[in-house]
Amino acid sequence: MLGTIIARYMTRKIFDHLNNGDMDAFLKTVADDAVIEFPGNLSISGEYKGHQAIREWMENIFSLYPERRFTVKNIYMKDIFAFGPSNSAAVEFDLEATLQNGSPYKNTYVILIHIKGGKAVRTQEFPYDFDAIRRALGE
Repeated sequence: MLGTIIARYMTRKIFDHLNNGDMDAFLKTVADDAVIEFPGNLSISGEYKGHQAIREWMENIFSLYPERRFTVKNIYMKDIFAFGPSNSAAVEFDLEATLQNGSPYKNTYVILIHIKGGKAVRTQEFPYDFDAIRRALGE
C-alpha cells in the first residue's frame, strides 16, 4: 500500500514538472536508461532511450506547444498492495496547448508508466486522436 502512495505521488510530480517546463526536475524522476515509446508513424513516433534522447524528444514536443497544460484525470495502479517503490501506472490525462501558429490543441492520452526503485523506467504513450497530432505537426 505504501508503494502505491509513493508511485502515485511520483506520477503526479512528473506532470507537475512537465507543466512547469522543468526538464531537469522531470529527468530526475526518470531512470538513466529509461525508454519512452510513442506509437504510430508520425515524425515524433519512435523509441527514445536514455536521458539525452528523452530530453531532445521532450524539447521537440515542447517547441510545438509553447504554451501547454497537462491535466491528470485518473491514475490506475497495477498493484494496489505494493509495498516498495516499484509499480506500474496507467495515467489518463488531457493536454491543452497553444501551437506555434496560435491555434488551440487539445487531446486526451493514456500513458503507461513502469516504475522501479521510485523512477520511471519505461513509458508507452497512447493519444486518443492521432489526427489532432498529425495536424499539429503539419503532417
